[in-house]
Amino acid sequence: VKPLLDELEESWEFSHLIHGDAAFRNLLFRAAQRTPLALELRWVDWETAAWSDPHWDFALFFWDMIDAYLQG
Repeated sequence: VKPLLDELEESWEFSHLIHGDAAFRNLLFRAAQRTPLALELRWVDWETAAWSDPHWDFALFFWDMIDAYLQG
């Protein structure tokens, strides 16, 4: 596992502003104003935002979905 973690560390880029807590509970849904039957999504709760690798938010969001599914 250590070689994989070392490779991940070497490829990590602090290139984007990320949310830092990309979870379903931090999404705000509302009806789209211009398109019927569409939703607009907004990220809320930006207290953990930072410059980091955008893959972090992607992984957190999908981990949150998997965790919610497993907990029922």
